[in-house]
Parts: sequence; structure tokens; C-alpha cells
Amino acid sequence: MKKTLSMLLVLVLLLASFAYAEDKLTVFISGSGNPTAEDNVLLPNIIEAMGCDVEWTVVSAEYETQLSARLMGGEAPDIFTVPSELAPTFVEQGLLLKIGDYLDQMPDLVANYSESQLANCNVGGEMYLIAGRPYSAYANVSIRKDWLDNLNLAMPTTLDELYDVLYAFTYKDPDGNGKDDTYGLTGKGLGAFSPVFLAYGTTVPDTFLIENGELVYTSIDPDFKEAIKFIQKLINDRVVDPEIMANQGYEHCDKAYNGKAGILVQSFWEIFKATYMEQILAINPNAKWELMPGVTGPGGRYDQVYDPTAASGYYGINADLADDPEHLAKVLKLFNWMCTEDGQKGTLFGTEGVHYELDENGNIVPLPDLSKITYSYLYCLVGRDDIPYLKAKFSYLLDEIEYCGNMTTLAKYNSKVTIPESINLADITTYANEELTRFIYGERSLDEWDSYVDTILNVFGLSTYLDSAKAELTEKGYLK
Repeated sequence: MKKTLSMLLVLVLLLASFAYAEDKLTVFISGSGNPTAEDNVLLPNIIEAMGCDVEWTVVSAEYETQLSARLMGGEAPDIFTVPSELAPTFVEQGLLLKIGDYLDQMPDLVANYSESQLANCNVGGEMYLIAGRPYSAYANVSIRKDWLDNLNLAMPTTLDELYDVLYAFTYKDPDGNGKDDTYGLTGKGLGAFSPVFLAYGTTVPDTFLIENGELVYTSIDPDFKEAIKFIQKLINDRVVDPEIMANQGYEHCDKAYNGKAGILVQSFWEIFKATYMEQILAINPNAKWELMPGVTGPGGRYDQVYDPTAASGYYGINADLADDPEHLAKVLKLFNWMCTEDGQKGTLFGTEGVHYELDENGNIVPLPDLSKITYSYLYCLVGRDDIPYLKAKFSYLLDEIEYCGNMTTLAKYNSKVTIPESINLADITTYANEELTRFIYGERSLDEWDSYVDTILNVFGLSTYLDSAKAELTEKGYLK
């Protein structure tokens, strides 16, 4: 049956290509994970909706080189991924259509994009891009609720309570096995201390924040220095994974799965998604994980850090299409259709009756084959209304997804900052991570903080990077 369906899909594609050979839309994007034509269940929906052939090319390596070759060779695609740092250059070279002049042909896109999401499509104050709507912030701190219950502890809400929980998880035998084999917190690198950083109103290194109208770079943020003092206490009292800075890959997750740590800092998917939860329960059927809200500290209370200015992708339209209004209308129709209910179903959920069903209220009910569609981001260029999508696809995680949609987040702005050619960000990042780690473990005294800041600013060129970032964020309206 499945083989027959696959053959039918291929036949649909072949017939569509034959029928629409004289009128073809070309899409050229960067990405990976594109299925074979036989297994692709989304492209046929697009072809049917557009009423013409659609050539959809996904480039997984050397995208910019291949795009450049097409542009210089006079074979510009109708729609193509635009690397955000190249957008101003593409505009100057006249490669991008001024999409803002044609919004009247995309009423559903306008209706489904927020004001800030439409502004995210701008280059130099004019709309030259379609910016895919961003994904939601995802929770990344989970806690063993059964351990809390075993120790008669409540969910921590302050830094002091967090310390008490970490101490109890380490020294009070939370799993009741009579062994000294647990610790409070695990994660990977400095990011493992995210709950602490957020309580101080900051976050991991190399992040741009805006506080009271001023640009803040977390690697030299005074609030980061204060957070280090608290983290030093955790390290000195040995209530965190002793290998927390050395963990690689998913080693920290494995430790949590095996009952070695009571708090895991990792995207909630790697705990609550069925594949992972099955592993956890196979090891310990009594394990009960819950999402842990952010704790209150001197900097307030945040659940996660999130870039509200990010996009799931940036796409341009060939400027030459301004001279071919009939063909341009079909390109605009594609983007508009993707924002409709039918378009979202067709590019995210596949085929009704095969990948999903509709209940009596018209809500999507996933069928087993929906799990095979792992490449929808390559076809739904406008992005998705993330929380409703996740609720439909992962109906067994409604509480966790609802939690993600309601989190209090600390805004970062990295996606709107371009790295100057003269700056070696890798060197800045390496130096910051090494020295901040030395501060945390007491290998370098915090009395030398000012010296560290001076070095990273003036020796590694961070001051130039910050000046450039400030000018760019001011130009784009995020700083006044």
C-alpha cells in the first residue's frame, strides 16, 4: 500500500511537470534533509495549488557559490534564499524585487504576519525579503519532580531555593538507593548555568542584549560577573556535574536519563519527546520530569532567552520579474497561499487521510505517517504559527508546548548584528569562554575582571565589534 502511494506521488509529479512545462516556478534554497521525489509528499501539494510546474532545488553545500553561478549565468531563480548578511549587497546590485510594492497581492501574508514580522522583511527600511516567521522559544530546563517529592521539596522559585534543591539532590539521596551517586545539575559548558544567568538578567557569553536603551554584550556584562559569584558557590560545594564543562554531544543527557542528575539544561524535546522519554522510563519507570520555570534573582525572572528579531529563513524574489507581471503574480500567489489554512496544511502536514485527519471541529489529528514529514521547513517558506503547529503534531505534549508559548523571555538581538570583516569572532569567543571558565573555577580572581574586559575590548577587537553592532542596531531602529 505504501509503495503504491509513493508511486502515485511520483506519477503526480511527472504528470504535473508535463502539463505545466511551459509555465514553471523556480525555487532555489539553502537547506538539508530534502527527500527523494518519490518520498516528497509536500511538493505535489504546492504544484497542485499553483497550477503550474514548480522546480524546487535544495542546496545543502556551497549554497552561495551555486547561487552566484546562477545569478551571473543569467539563470536567476524566481525565489531564492538570501543570506541575511548579503541582503544589502543584493539590494544595491538590483537583484531583489521590492516586495513592499506588491503587498496588495498577498493579503493573507499581511494578515498573518505581525507588524514586527513584516518589519523583519525590510532592508534599509523597504521590504525586499520574505522573512519566515520565527520559531517559538523552547524551554530548556527540566527537573526530576519525583526527586522533589521524595525530599518533600517544592519547585524552586528563587536562587536560594535553587541552591537548596541542588544541594539536596546531591547529598540527600533523592533516588533512595542509599548511594552517593547523584548531583543537582548537568548540562554542557557555560550554557548549563543558564538558569543562574537569567536570574541575574543576563545570559550565555557572546549575546547582545538591550537594557535601558543601552547595548550590552554578555561576555563583559557586570551582571555576568555577579552570576559567576553564585556559580562559584555551586562549584565549590560540588552540587553540579563535575564534568559539566567537558561534556560533549549528549553526554549530559545520558547522565540525566540514567538518574545521575536532577536538573538537566537541554531543549525540552530531548526529554519529553516520545523517543527520549521511552529511553528514560526504560531505565527508571518511576522517573517524572517536569519543566522548571526560571527562578527570581537580582535581574528578575526569565524562563529562557529568545531572539524576537530572528527569522526561520530569508527569501528574495528575482527583481527581473517586475517586467513579467503575469509570472510575478504566481510567485506572489505562492507566498500568499502558504499563509492560508490550506497552504499551511499542504506545506506542514501533508495529505489529509494519509498524514492527518480532521476532527469534528476541524482540528488536525496526526496519523502515524505524519512523523515522516521532517522536512517541512524546506517548503513552508513563510514559517509557521509555531505553537498551534506543535500542538497538532505533538498532541501528547500539550502541557509542555503551552508552557513554551507562555514563557517569560529575555530578548537578544544577535540575528540583527553583522560581524565586521576585520573581526575574528572565533578568537573573541574562545578567549571569553576560556577566561570566564577560569573565573568560575577560581583559577583567575574576579579582582582581575577589569583587566579581562580591557584585554577583550582592545586586544581582541571587541570594541570595534561593539561599535559596529551599536551603529547597526541603531540604524535598524532597535537602539535610539
